[in-house]
Amino acid sequence: MKDMFEEIYQTGAWVTKHDNPVSLSGPESFPDRAAPYLDFLTKFIRDNHIQSIVDYGCGDNGLYKGFDWGSTHYTGIDISPTAISIAQKNNPNNTYICNDTLDLPDADMLICKDVLGHWSGHKSTKEIGDQLSRITEWLNKNYDKFSYIIIMDAHEGMIENYFPPHAVFETQFIDLRKKRKKMYIKRSRQGN
Repeated sequence: MKDMFEEIYQTGAWVTKHDNPVSLSGPESFPDRAAPYLDFLTKFIRDNHIQSIVDYGCGDNGLYKGFDWGSTHYTGIDISPTAISIAQKNNPNNTYICNDTLDLPDADMLICKDVLGHWSGHKSTKEIGDQLSRITEWLNKNYDKFSYIIIMDAHEGMIENYFPPHAVFETQFIDLRKKRKKMYIKRSRQGN
């Protein structure tokens, strides 16, 4: 997968129809298109007193260019060295890790926006199932590490089939321009 994402970021494959894109991670990562999500995230961080965040699959961080994290410590993780290099330029005050890991560092909250569905790649049906089964492994390793988790993915219905039984999420829909997306949210028992 690393080679596939390197090619996407090096060629701008997801944004070829856009002049001067703010993000090579695709149009869903343009802050103006994701404004309802960014508003939700701002309120969620404030209301739950989040002090640290891990963003799994942070891409080039163009989505958060100009986003006010306040005093929250942000760590972005991505598989693509090119994406991480761009992210460091977009938001140099954040921490970034370039790694293909399922085992994440501890933080108050985990964000995973538009990542898990990509694990299917362009493969056969059996290979897709094998790749998406990594979701189960990933949640088994990380679910209990975080008091709060927000997963958003356009592949709802597909990815949730791989959530392990103990990984319980409330769901909420958010409208991003002409696309409605499902968010899976874990809140601390002490949270709202």
